[in-house]
Amino acid sequence: GDPIPNSSLYFAVKTCEKYHKDRIPVVKDTWAKQAKHIHFFSDLKDESVPTIDLGVPNTEQGHCRKTMAILSYIAKEIRNDTDTRWVVVADDDTILSVSRFQQLLTCYDDAEDVAVGERYGYNVHSPRGYNYITGGGGMVFSRPLLDKLAENGACECPSLDTPDDMFLGICMAGLGVSVTHSPFFHQ
Repeated sequence: GDPIPNSSLYFAVKTCEKYHKDRIPVVKDTWAKQAKHIHFFSDLKDESVPTIDLGVPNTEQGHCRKTMAILSYIAKEIRNDTDTRWVVVADDDTILSVSRFQQLLTCYDDAEDVAVGERYGYNVHSPRGYNYITGGGGMVFSRPLLDKLAENGACECPSLDTPDDMFLGICMAGLGVSVTHSPFFHQ
């Protein structure tokens, strides 16, 4: 079908202070130029980027609380916005194509609970196993799923540095949401 409108995509870039000067300029000089709605979320407010500081400190490993704070922030920010149908969460070193997202997402119903990305599995042959979208390749969530993930208490991170992508996989499994693998994502 026809590509989805650029205005229906919201890009959230996870970063931290130490990458504001080297990674963010690369994002801005490449794919961010095509993104109509893009925000940079960091551990420090920096007007030169500009960044949004959600009060969650940076960690060297998992970023569960940061990612959940980002999803909650976006859900509140777009509550009355009827145009935004998809949220893309990407790291500050993820390279992507806005136009390819516009084309790819025509294959999915934005009114359903949809999570798309590069699917990994953890212990999938056991009853406690689950699938998840690897954060390094970017994670896409439909608006209805964003709202469920951001609901108060729906997905409470066990710790600040729990791996965000794996925890989201556990959370989505608990919500009965399947993770959709796409070969167009790569960590």
